[in-house]
Amino acid sequence: MNIIWTVVLLLVSTGCSSGASNSPELTSIVQAPNRDGERFNTEMKSQQTRRTNIAKTIGMIVLSEGYGKNDFLRFYNSDGSLWYQFTFFFNDKDGAFPYANDDFAPFSFHPDNFLLALKCIGEHDAVYEVIVNEETGLKKFIKKSDPAFALESLEEHIVKAFAVSIDDESNPIRNTPSRTGKLINGTKEATLHPIQIEGDWLKVRWDSPTESQSTINYGWVKWRSDNVIIIEIFYFS
Repeated sequence: MNIIWTVVLLLVSTGCSSGASNSPELTSIVQAPNRDGERFNTEMKSQQTRRTNIAKTIGMIVLSEGYGKNDFLRFYNSDGSLWYQFTFFFNDKDGAFPYANDDFAPFSFHPDNFLLALKCIGEHDAVYEVIVNEETGLKKFIKKSDPAFALESLEEHIVKAFAVSIDDESNPIRNTPSRTGKLINGTKEATLHPIQIEGDWLKVRWDSPTESQSTINYGWVKWRSDNVIIIEIFYFS
């Protein structure tokens, strides 16, 4: 078993790397007036770029529909040893998460709401390789046979979200999935719900309430650019 995991690690280290791209989400960071602030902003930009970069991502690992009270979520090192495990079913009387791990900071995680999403960047005979810390790029493994997990495409993951947010200036809503599509104005305060994806474009829906009725509207925005996610994903209302 140790030999198999070592081979997996060698394959991953030679075949996977993470690049850095610019994203409209990063432009809102205010430049600080001193060196410490500049270093902090640089680190924040680097962390955000790592999180939104999907160049090597083959999908998202999420909770399976069959996940239950007796299931623990287990993550393994390259040698097959257990690195971390936890369950979403825990006693929260003290308001604390009893399985806290400072090194566990995946793409999306919320213990109280059963939310988990990890970028999957490698697939091998018996395991998936996932990023367990988007700030540091730490990678671990989960077993394909583990019924607590499920693999879904990035497109499936985004469309299942409650809402998305965009940069209105660099990524405005258009009436067609094209840069030449007509701009749709008056949507700045609207809640955009994802509907479907066509390539780099995401169809969204929003309501325009009036005194007598609410009108449902549709439009298109880009959800990725140069292998970088350029929308913000909201999982809860």
